[in-house]
Amino acid sequence: MDVFATVLRSRIADAAKAEAAARQAGRSDEAELHAARLADLFDLAAEHDIAVETQTDTVG
Repeated sequence: MDVFATVLRSRIADAAKAEAAARQAGRSDEAELHAARLADLFDLAAEHDIAVETQTDTVG
């Protein structure tokens, strides 16, 4: 389970960074796709009782 959790956390971090970059670049449609992917990954983590950070960087 450690490898699964590690990969899942990595994918969450990657998706969060991609969402932030898309928002910063003004690509709201792309950012929404990344946000949806994040929601799916958070759901997957919850299904497997894997603790993850739910706070992502806010681009302002």
